[in-house]
Amino acid sequence: MKKPGKIILSVLWIISLSACVSFKQTTLPLSGKDPALFNQLRTGMAKADVIHVLGQPMTTSHSLGAELLHYNCVEKNAYGIDVLIGYGVLFRNGEVVAFGRDISFADDPGQ
Repeated sequence: MKKPGKIILSVLWIISLSACVSFKQTTLPLSGKDPALFNQLRTGMAKADVIHVLGQPMTTSHSLGAELLHYNCVEKNAYGIDVLIGYGVLFRNGEVVAFGRDISFADDPGQ
């Protein structure tokens, strides 16, 4: 039979070894556009020119003659963690009328 002192010493040794193990948080890289690409857009641009700069949108929606291209962009939050933020490009009569973060049909100056 083992002595209680050796058992306690063995348990403390195991605990001290487990304390040396560090856990690294890993995250998958997010897939999205660089928001800086939106700096290349201008009102009045054609849809083909916007797609040339930004690529194909995630989704597209239409309302009352306007068209909204939806993009996901990757930004860092206050903690330095990458997050996806919704950006959009709003068209009326085939030309850009508004673009940027959180754009919606309410941003249409033609409404």
